[in-house]
Amino acid sequence: MPITLRTYLPYVLSETRLESAISRGVPETQIRAWCQSTFADVFGDTSRDVLFAVYVAYVSREGST
Repeated sequence: MPITLRTYLPYVLSETRLESAISRGVPETQIRAWCQSTFADVFGDTSRDVLFAVYVAYVSREGST
């Protein structure tokens, strides 16, 4: 499914490293501006297919399903 920068940006800003940067004193507005300008070169005024590498693990008690 194609995604635009406008819809991709909230995902990027939800990453854990963002919280780490904020805790080190980097203003969220500065991070948002950097992401916006950096990804603007990739997205331009169009949508892109974005692929996510994911890892899914299910944990259950032994003997239960």
